[in-house]
Amino acid sequence: LYPFIIRLFSFIGAFEGMIVATVLFACAAALIFYKIVKEFGIADHPLLLTIFFCFFPPRWFLYRNVGASEAAFVFLCLATIYFLKKDKIEFSVISAALATLTRIFGVFLLPVILGSLALKKQLTLKNVLLTLLIPTALLLLFSWYFISFGDFFAYFGVNAVNIREPFHIMVAFNNSYFRELYGILIAIYAIAAFALWDRGEKEMSLFVIIYLAFVTLVAHGDASRYMIPMAPFALIGFEKIFPKNRIAFIIVIVITAI
Repeated sequence: LYPFIIRLFSFIGAFEGMIVATVLFACAAALIFYKIVKEFGIADHPLLLTIFFCFFPPRWFLYRNVGASEAAFVFLCLATIYFLKKDKIEFSVISAALATLTRIFGVFLLPVILGSLALKKQLTLKNVLLTLLIPTALLLLFSWYFISFGDFFAYFGVNAVNIREPFHIMVAFNNSYFRELYGILIAIYAIAAFALWDRGEKEMSLFVIIYLAFVTLVAHGDASRYMIPMAPFALIGFEKIFPKNRIAFIIVIVITAI
């Protein structure tokens, strides 16, 4: 999906089109994040929390400004959860299917949607059939890989080497500082998942739990990049620790931005 959007803006130049596509998706991600925290009464200061999200975590700040698909994927993950909370299952499934066309990890939204529907006792045959659009999107993506590269499983030919047993990177990576940071991040996101569950945000909690389980399998030096899609939901989980005082919150944002 991301290269397709770049193609749409290529009339201004390929590189320029790439940056425009990224920035537009980043803006869309910020807007829907604001809509979620505002509409569902999640944050005392929804605008300030959204501005903070624009700068944090640092990996997100980086990849929402360069040629990368993170901004598009984060936007579509947020859209999936938003429509799921609104009980607009069709739009939620469409967003998840588009997320899958952006990055194959979007397929993890399938168990998130099914789990949420089960918790809300909405797991009807119609809804289950609707969710089949998500694996269908993955099938279409792999079919495109076959047309383009002659290999249906081209993605795994490149990336399978980075998938190992859980927490493999903790013993395989030579840098002890990185291993500690990785362990801290895993713990923080795990706490965020339970914090979201306690807040009643079951959809978000399911997403972090399922996605985090996948991240533990990633044996890659840029593991924090793979964690970016969980970041907006973690901020919502930890929203109560942010200052209630607007001035103090703004100071936190300024420090983060700098």
